[in-house]
Order: sequence, then structure tokens, then C-alpha cells
Amino acid sequence: MPALAALGGTSVFPEGHAWPTWPRVSPRHEELVLDVLRGGWWFWGSANDEFAEKFAAFVGARYAVPAANGTVTLELACKALGLGPGDEVIVPALTWCASGQAPLSVNAITVFADVLEDTWCLDPAAVEAAITPRTRAILPVHLYGRMAEMDALLAIADRHGLAIVEDCAHQHGSQWRGKGAGSIGTVGSFSMQQSKVLTSGEGGAVTTNDEALYRRIRSYTHVWLIAEDNLEVNNLHQFGSNARLTEIQSALLLAGLETLPDDLLVRERNARHLDQALASVPGIEPLRHQPEVTRQSLYHWTANLRLADFGVSRDVVQRALAAEGVPTILPYEPVYKSRMFGYDPVRTSISCGLPAGTLNYRAQSFPVAEKISYEIGLGLTQDVMLAPAEDIERAAEAFVKVLSAPDELRKIAES
Repeated sequence: MPALAALGGTSVFPEGHAWPTWPRVSPRHEELVLDVLRGGWWFWGSANDEFAEKFAAFVGARYAVPAANGTVTLELACKALGLGPGDEVIVPALTWCASGQAPLSVNAITVFADVLEDTWCLDPAAVEAAITPRTRAILPVHLYGRMAEMDALLAIADRHGLAIVEDCAHQHGSQWRGKGAGSIGTVGSFSMQQSKVLTSGEGGAVTTNDEALYRRIRSYTHVWLIAEDNLEVNNLHQFGSNARLTEIQSALLLAGLETLPDDLLVRERNARHLDQALASVPGIEPLRHQPEVTRQSLYHWTANLRLADFGVSRDVVQRALAAEGVPTILPYEPVYKSRMFGYDPVRTSISCGLPAGTLNYRAQSFPVAEKISYEIGLGLTQDVMLAPAEDIERAAEAFVKVLSAPDELRKIAES
């Protein structure tokens, strides 16, 4: 039976309705890119320098190093901190694979810890339980539309002498007690891939308040630099890499940075409306409001479905919402369940200096991460969250309509 017929009536949204498209291209993008094309210098020029300065100021960090992408920035952070064989880094079990592989890229050991059900971010108690004498760093991920519990994580790091690498790929502009994501821990990592709220198609940046770390990270993005003075040399003192961001990408990011504050306000306003509209609706629970977050960037708006009394699974609700014109998205799969981490655990163990077979990630289990990923988690993407207020109201109405019709949902499940 079609979902529309099962729910009765027509879709909440008119036929042919279109959500905002992303990324947006403005005359400002074209102007700044043309400036680069006419200038004839396409890497480490004035656009790159200007973006580094303005992005650091936006985040509230002393330094920013633009780089090729958000995977590279995590690897640069691990390398600059001196992480290596035998060192352990605690990473949330629910995140994108780049967060989990970053420690492994420097032959350190990724140690997964479970997340909180009401924020989907690292559980500080699970972090504390995962610490061993080999632990060197915590890698919290500010996931989708929430931030990791930074007060608790900073206290843990301070007690144990650990570095904190903030993965801010989803959080350009979020603030914890007035401090920008990426300026709170030891180092921050940002992605500017096409789906992100600040994008140059591909790109990234590393932020820090530590001058020595800044010099080291910057030198790693170019094969002819040494960390001590950032001078070009032929007699290399360390291995670097060509992980630079191009001038054209920097120009695109400069244009995006001009409109980002206004976009953040739109997304935050729309998310707040959804949170309030659905707060008392049976079957759905928006993620916990964090009063410590004084500005919220949103990659996705996120919620947990509570369907025990409905007798249906999440995919049925998704199908019904789609029939109402509301596109939803599921959370990441737990990292340790991905094929990447089950492909060759023996080789991974050897590279970390451990006995063969020690790191059997696929055998691990983190129940909260698995529950969120496979059963209850649901989201709306950041482009949807840029929609006009009336569209967000209609989306809320669609959620209410779908979740107010458990009998009809069961018919859809049986069809």
C-alpha cells in the first residue's frame, strides 16, 4: 500500500517542492576565484594567507593552517603531536571512518569508546574507562548537531596529561561557553568537503593556539619547509607532504566565510523550532539541548526515534516521511563495523608494534553507538535546515502527522 494512501490525504508539501540546493555559488565566489586566475599564483598566495587569518579569527584560535582535506588535517594533527607506535588515542565508536583511521595513519592505536545516546558524542565515563598507561590523546568528534562534553573531557585530559584533538568537521562556528570548536583542545581539525557548511569542494584546516604546533603542522603541508622557521630549504630536516590548500579553494572559502554567520543563524533557528515543535510528540526525541553550547553550527539536525509502542521499525517512518516530502538521513555506521577496520587487523596490529591479531576491531561492540546507528537515529541535512521557516513548519507537521498514525504505519510495514 502506498504510504500516502496509508496515511490518508495528500502530502504535507505541494507536489514539486524543492529544498534548498547546496553548495550555493554567489557572485562573490566568482569574483574571488577570478582574482586568483588573473593573479597567476595558485598556491600559498594572498588568498590562502587571508583565509588562514580570517578562519582562525572566526574559530577563536591563534593559528589556522589550510590543508587539502579533513582526513589529512586529522593525520597532520596526530603527526604534529608526535603520536606513534604503541600510543593509544581514544575515538568515539560513532563517527566517520577518517576519525578512526587518523591514529592508525601514524602507526598509533585507535581505541574506541561508546557515545552518549542523547548527544551521539563521546561518553566521558567511557573515555575514563578506556585510559591505559599508553593513552596519549583523546579525539572527540563534535557530531552532526551537537558538541562533545568538553568540560568533562578537558578535566580527564588534564588529570592524565593527554592531548585533545577536536574533530570539528561538522561544527564550523559552534561555541562551547563562548569558545569556538577547534580552539578548546590542543588542536582542531575541520573539513571543507562539498557537503560541509563551509565548503570548497575539497579542503580542510587545522587550528591551534600553540605556536610550536602551528609551525610543525604548517611545515608538514609542504615538502620544502622545516618546522623551526618555516623557511624553504633543500636540505630537508623532516618529512613533509604536499597537503596544501590551493589558492582557488581558499578564494571559495573566503566567499563562504562571509555568509557563514548568517547561515548558522538560519540553521540554528530552524533546529530550535523543530526541537520545540517535536518535544512532546510520541515516537521522537530531539537530541538533548546543551546549555554550554552558546552557538550551534549544524551539519544535520538529529533526533532519536522511540518506536517500541508503535510496532514498526525506523525505515517505515522514513518511508512515510518521504511520502510527505521530507527527506531524512541515517547516522554513520559504527566505525569498527566498517569493512576498513575488518579488512586486515593482523597488518594493523603489526604496524602498531603489537602482536599479530591484537586489534580485532570487528569483534568489538559498543551498544549505544549500534543502537543509534541501526535502530533509532534520524536526521535532516544542513541544506534542508537552510529552508524558509514555513518549510520547517511543514516538516514539523509531517513528523506529527506520521507519528500520530501508528495504525497506518503498521499498514505500511505490512505492505
